Amino acid sequence: MKMFQKQDCYVITCEADKDYLICQCGQTRCPPFHDLNNCRCEPHRLNYSKKSMQWICGCAKSAEMPFCDGAHNPRNDMGIWDAIKDIFHSAR
Repeated sequence: MKMFQKQDCYVITCEADKDYLICQCGQTRCPPFHDLNNCRCEPHRLNYSKKSMQWICGCAKSAEMPFCDGAHNPRNDMGIWDAIKDIFHSAR
């Protein structure tokens, strides 16, 4: 099965009272949404009573699946000063 282009995080706007099926296996052609033809997983169903914006994990490292918790960020393991130095040096 071919893997498709992925992102670390997807931001989606969920309309009120509408079901959204989120892929949990990474085999979808339309990330982060479940693809009935390619996905071998049981999708995670989202449904909200009012319109909302959701951050969906694309890196599979989140402890809060299917939601993004920032675990894909390489600076998470750095101390604050190392992260500031890294940001400063990458801006040059």
